[in-house]
Amino acid sequence: MSLLMLGLSHNSAPLELREKMAFSNEETLSALKQLIEFKEINEVLILSTCNRTEIYADVLPGSNALGLLHKFLAEYADGKSCQLLGYTYHEEEDEAVNHLFTVVSSLDSMVLGEAQILGQARRAYEIAEEARTVSTQLNHLFRQAFEVGKRVRSETEIGKHSVSISTAAINIAKDEFESFEDINIVILGAGEMGQLSLNYLLEQGVKNITIVNRTLSRAAKLADESGMQAKDTSELSEVLAEADLCLASTSANDFALSFEQTKKALSMRTSSKKLVLMDLGLPRDIEPKVKELEGVHLYDFEDIHSLMHRGVELRQQEAQHARNIIEQEIDAFYSWRLALELKPTIAQMRHKAEVIRDKELSRASHKLKDLTPEEQEAVEAMANSIITKMLHGPFARLRKHAEEPDFYKYTAAARFLFGLDTVPDGLSRERRLEMLRLKKAREDEQKRESNNETF
Repeated sequence: MSLLMLGLSHNSAPLELREKMAFSNEETLSALKQLIEFKEINEVLILSTCNRTEIYADVLPGSNALGLLHKFLAEYADGKSCQLLGYTYHEEEDEAVNHLFTVVSSLDSMVLGEAQILGQARRAYEIAEEARTVSTQLNHLFRQAFEVGKRVRSETEIGKHSVSISTAAINIAKDEFESFEDINIVILGAGEMGQLSLNYLLEQGVKNITIVNRTLSRAAKLADESGMQAKDTSELSEVLAEADLCLASTSANDFALSFEQTKKALSMRTSSKKLVLMDLGLPRDIEPKVKELEGVHLYDFEDIHSLMHRGVELRQQEAQHARNIIEQEIDAFYSWRLALELKPTIAQMRHKAEVIRDKELSRASHKLKDLTPEEQEAVEAMANSIITKMLHGPFARLRKHAEEPDFYKYTAAARFLFGLDTVPDGLSRERRLEMLRLKKAREDEQKRESNNETF
């Protein structure tokens, strides 16, 4: 087995190229079925999100699987392989494992600490299972990756601090209210920031949101998609009279919410509750003089931005804790893989001992014809016991050294002593090459000894 990852992401490629490389669920299923037909590929999985497309594969050692995957991606994007040069990246073996664990921990995400990537990786794995393109290595790798992601979310606070201006504003507002369930919220502006604020509020379970915009049709579009209501700015004072919280983010050149509009809204209020205003605009959307009004609590861009930067710093501090978890999990994965590499040698050693046992028992049976069934069973049990006890020491020592960097030398020595000259299946590319090198060195040494005896 040899692990390989090829991909591109927001760190390496422009949006235009990432759009071409995005796979839908149906396209992923079809692509997996095509890729698994290549003899160079044993297992394969495609992780495709809005910000990355990555192919993980268990490939035939020594094959040109990387070139094959590169060509496949280029053809998918209706281009030539050279058009991807400089935009893709690839990792092999332990670096591929480290990359995947980093990705599912959201350390490689556009927004550090975002939670969506873990679910996206799970969906990619489910599609690969449906396509039957994952087996021993990728099964274990991705299941462990999900555990890594869960550990990072539960053992660190990497996802608990605001890292965008809209989420920072909403998290400040949470401290102003006992609950978000029953409050009325106004989103002033239907642009990108307004949509981000709406999405985050919906994730928090907010049910009463009014979207206000100078162009009513844009507000109505957002409102229809989310099941909320829309108003134009001519009704802003009336809407604010019923509101508890307002998030302002428009592209207006002047104040979208003036002192006089706010004063009018306050005069129409029947509730004694304060009105919390969040100005997310730069330049400002809410006239600063509004702070002078009694019953209003205004946060401007600088107030919110300072919290946002604090959130980034806190997430970066937590990221180091996440990396420590990743290092532990990488060690655990390679302990599993080394044990997996050891299995073929142990199985072949036992098989060879059992073949010798069967031959000797067969030979002895001609001389021990007068044995009763009970005595014959006792002889066979003794032979099995001798094999088990003779192999116990070598097997225990091989397992003990399985996690050492030069583990393959112990395996090679065991294979040499037991006359197992073939290189077993299931080895990584590096282990396989090293064992082949040692095998050739032994053969060369035997030839030299033979030549010396001739002379």
